[in-house]
Amino acid sequence: MKIDQSLFNKEEFRQWLESKPDGSIIGTARNGCNCPIACFIRQEKKVPADIHSDKAIITDNTIPMFRSREIAIDLPWWAQNFIYKIDSEAEDKKAANMRNAHEVSKERALEVLGDS
Repeated sequence: MKIDQSLFNKEEFRQWLESKPDGSIIGTARNGCNCPIACFIRQEKKVPADIHSDKAIITDNTIPMFRSREIAIDLPWWAQNFIYKIDSEAEDKKAANMRNAHEVSKERALEVLGDS
């Protein structure tokens, strides 16, 4: 598998979201390893990802044991926009003392993705 921007296919991400049960929590905002896009990359592409606001750190495990390397990849615009909206919303909820402020539901992710 190529480790490059092709990992971040918006339509594949949408299909992954749609495949999840209604009401399911598909990730955590403001948490690079558990953000919805990181969960998608880990589950569908089988590579560990740590997502930041504009970059993803992907661990290349194709190298022999104990020699894995981390590769920084610029996120496509749609992914940056998605992350910004999800993370900002979580901060607003946290400021309002809402429970589970950082959990991202399938439905909310699809709604935000449609705006991205």
